[in-house]
Amino acid sequence: MVKAIDFSNKVRKGLDKNWYEEMESINLHKIFYPIFLTNQTIEVCNTIVCYIILAYDNNSNWINLNADRLEDKHKILLGLNADINDAVYSDVINMRIVEIQDVIVDYLISITNWKWRTILSCFDFHAINIKIATEPTTSIDELDKAKINKAKGELLKEAIRQREVGENLLKEIKAEYVKTDRATNQDFHFEVTDEKRIDPLSWREYIKGLNDKGSKVY
Repeated sequence: MVKAIDFSNKVRKGLDKNWYEEMESINLHKIFYPIFLTNQTIEVCNTIVCYIILAYDNNSNWINLNADRLEDKHKILLGLNADINDAVYSDVINMRIVEIQDVIVDYLISITNWKWRTILSCFDFHAINIKIATEPTTSIDELDKAKINKAKGELLKEAIRQREVGENLLKEIKAEYVKTDRATNQDFHFEVTDEKRIDPLSWREYIKGLNDKGSKVY
């Protein structure tokens, strides 16, 4: 989200200021508000907000695809003049704070666009209707049977078309969200453009499942 990147670039130059109105103007206030409910100073809270944007946004120039992810996250925080040895930043980097994970997921959902919903709809249409179109026709009446088969043929064509539309859009978001994919793959063991995880609403439960199983998240 370009607006979020612009916002973070502004905030990092005044980390000790209250940026709530500006955050509200680009509709990010509800996403990041939980961070400001912690017992941290406003400077630390603003730093964490900037960190999340710069460490996960597909438009971030602070994500180095060729760097080790943990090293990359260290550099992002250092670029925000944060002390990476401070316990709170260490916890953020190493995904030890569930509330921060929730904020990250909310932010990830916010940077998706209409393509995710369309892909999900196309794939669902294909999965449901391909079964209907390929079921044997049981009608005894030859005329009815011919009509049914014709309708199934049209349905089959549309199901294939929907699948192709979805796959083409999937290719587009894979190209557009390379940085975010790398970030989530390294931190949460899934990519936001993975066909199996294409529904953004499933991401929170997936990550919660990793935590419940005691999997290493980061």
